[in-house]
Amino acid sequence: MKCPICGYEKTETKELNDVIFGEWVYNSETKQDERVAKNYDIKETREHLHDYAELTKYDDNYEYYKCVCGSIKLQKHNLDRGKVLANGDTLYSCLNEGCDYTKTEEKQVEPDIPVIPAHRHHFDTIIRFDDNYEYRSCKCGEEIKTAHSLKTTVNSDGSKDITCENNCGYTKHIAAPQPEHKHTEATRKEYTQNKDDICYVEITYCTECSKELGRKEIGHNYQSSINPDDYSTHYSCQNDGCNVSYDVEHVHNSNGTRKEVLNTDDDCYQIVTYCDVCNAVQNTEKFSHNSDGIEKEYTHDASQACYNESIYCTECNRTIDTRSDGHIFGQESVEFLKTDPSICYIAKSTCTECNIERTRNVQHKFNETEFPGIGALYECEREDCGYAYEVYFDEESTINLNEEEVINFQDKQFILKRTKKNDKSKGLK
Repeated sequence: MKCPICGYEKTETKELNDVIFGEWVYNSETKQDERVAKNYDIKETREHLHDYAELTKYDDNYEYYKCVCGSIKLQKHNLDRGKVLANGDTLYSCLNEGCDYTKTEEKQVEPDIPVIPAHRHHFDTIIRFDDNYEYRSCKCGEEIKTAHSLKTTVNSDGSKDITCENNCGYTKHIAAPQPEHKHTEATRKEYTQNKDDICYVEITYCTECSKELGRKEIGHNYQSSINPDDYSTHYSCQNDGCNVSYDVEHVHNSNGTRKEVLNTDDDCYQIVTYCDVCNAVQNTEKFSHNSDGIEKEYTHDASQACYNESIYCTECNRTIDTRSDGHIFGQESVEFLKTDPSICYIAKSTCTECNIERTRNVQHKFNETEFPGIGALYECEREDCGYAYEVYFDEESTINLNEEEVINFQDKQFILKRTKKNDKSKGLK
């Protein structure tokens, strides 16, 4: 069975209940046991199982068995209880199958042992003693210990002499008790004069018997100062009586940081790391401008741009870029004048960004209609306007210019005023 995805192949073994296998045979090349079916073309393998069947040799201690694979196994002899021979020797035979090993032990002849009378100890020699026991030995080397038999004699001065009545030589003298001594305490100081050690040892002692009653170690009490020339640190112990002082060469640290505004075209600011002792700069890291700041300035003028926008760095306030954007006017509202000879309507709209209002004066859009032999009519073509005016021409100069005349044309009535040629007289509809 093969997986269509990864290509792995798995072999499935079908169980056969009637397979008859032969004997297991060792394969020296594969180091495994194999057996072949007698009624199928099937071969089965397993990890080699040792069979130490061949006895190759033996010695006085072991039998040596060999497997077909070459491995050797040692096994101890299994001797019987032995058989006593006519000469008194004992013959032992190995009971393990196939092993012919035998072993003969000669008869043991017991030597004649003289009778020695029993020893009686005599512990006459004292070899040592201590406060509790005395130790005696016999000439045979054995030792015993016995307790002293002590005798105490009190002397006139109150002292005591203790002796052993066993004549072992032990004696002990106990001095007479002395009245209790009351110490008179005082202190002294022993200075080490070593900067890496303690400053001094404060010793408490008795002024009468000079016995040391106690001691206490006191550390240095250093005070530090900075040398302005090389910034080395001078340490001096402030404890009374101590003259220890030493200098430590200055090593720069990086404990100080400050921010410096650069405000250049390329860099906004820099972080300076410096030694907070000598102010020596240890590292400088520059940072670029950001473009996070945006500021709009409105013109409040409908004829100009709506606003001017400045993009600036919020760290140093430097202007990064500027741009302008026009008004975005909404839908216009229209107001027709209808009586104005020049303006047809006024259009108003509001900018959606800055709310400024824009006003446009839109002129008439006239259509011309001729009156044959009389003049011409000019009428605005916008339906919501309706404004019109007419012109009447006359070559004769004797015409009364103030004379008015009403005419009908296309179901409309117009008031005409006479005028000289090229002089336009405007009337109302």
